[in-house]
Amino acid sequence: MVNQYREDTERDVWCLVDAGRLLSAPVGDRTRLDAALDALAAVAAVADVVGDRVGAVVFDREVTRVVRPRRASAAGLVRSLDDLEPLVVDSDYDAAFGRVGQAKRSLVVVFTDVLDGAASAPLLDALPVLCRRHAVVVAGVIDPDLVDAVTAEPTSTRDLHAASVAADLLAERDAVRARLTAAGAVVVDAPVDHLASICVAAYLRLKSRARL
Repeated sequence: MVNQYREDTERDVWCLVDAGRLLSAPVGDRTRLDAALDALAAVAAVADVVGDRVGAVVFDREVTRVVRPRRASAAGLVRSLDDLEPLVVDSDYDAAFGRVGQAKRSLVVVFTDVLDGAASAPLLDALPVLCRRHAVVVAGVIDPDLVDAVTAEPTSTRDLHAASVAADLLAERDAVRARLTAAGAVVVDAPVDHLASICVAAYLRLKSRARL
């Protein structure tokens, strides 16, 4: 009798999509949820190529959809989420994370928004349980208006005030990112046009380092 062993390089990828109020805010000509779904499609397509299984959990004040991870399922997954619309409600991270918390070790990409300490408190409270078992990426779109307000040359007192407020908000955002990182997550905070590519890069980097 001869036993043959093969290294299991296929992994599960869970995409957790926050469809609550934080992703209802516009960024350019679309919502943050639209940007998140574009990034999810990119991650799912790469998962198909590398042979991983990909699934999704959609949540707002409750979990509204669960698609179990499957191989070669990117196209179907994207179609199943094509009709999503955000609700202006607070999202229940505990409920969403509970759906994958006891699953075998996976990559979990949480598409949400990192706004400030108060708005991010439920995420920060729920995240450690997820990070103890899984490799976690928290992905969101940085607000281009805030960046513009800080970097543009002020021409009036109003511009100076706007720059000061924007700087405070960005500092709060940085503080939340630091706390997410300290909890064990990889944080992707990217311009809308680069969110998809940076999420894919984070996924492949974690996979290459055998953290999945």
